[in-house]
Amino acid sequence: ATDDDEQTDEVVSTPTSAFDAFNEDAVTVSFDGDEVTIVSTALPNHTSPYWNQENALYIEPIVAQQEAISPGFIGESSYMLTVSSKPELAASTTATGLGAIGISVSGVPIYNQSEGPTDVTESTASGFDWAGGHSGPTGYHYHVEARDVGETSPLSIDDDQLLGIMSDGFLIYGRKCNST
Repeated sequence: ATDDDEQTDEVVSTPTSAFDAFNEDAVTVSFDGDEVTIVSTALPNHTSPYWNQENALYIEPIVAQQEAISPGFIGESSYMLTVSSKPELAASTTATGLGAIGISVSGVPIYNQSEGPTDVTESTASGFDWAGGHSGPTGYHYHVEARDVGETSPLSIDDDQLLGIMSDGFLIYGRKCNST
């Protein structure tokens, strides 16, 4: 066996510098031993048609179809996620439930592919803004990755930048890996 074939029991900690990418206007990160707590107002730092029209970040829909825009506007809420700074792979996988499964660098909760009792339908998805989000009963949240529409954005668009952290403590990055 080569060194590449050997498994290690070494536990790798999440680098604290990773949290520098989070929206400091909406997110507070604290460390306590092996735990990291992220508290967010869930107010993104990017444009969206889901902002109230009086907000400077409001834009007309550029991806979402106007007739598919979900009711409601982006508004402040409280979201807290506490995770281990030393996440470990589970012995088996489990499905995620409804609601937030992580938090993005913008401070917006990340949801899975479900919308209520079913997966997101094409009709619902046609109301997602360019950031992959929409308003729901629990507030504005993301279901899919952002699209490149020329907006100046803190969101990663098809690169290797940090996107957020999942509720199991693992960081998530864009699709491109530039490591060797």
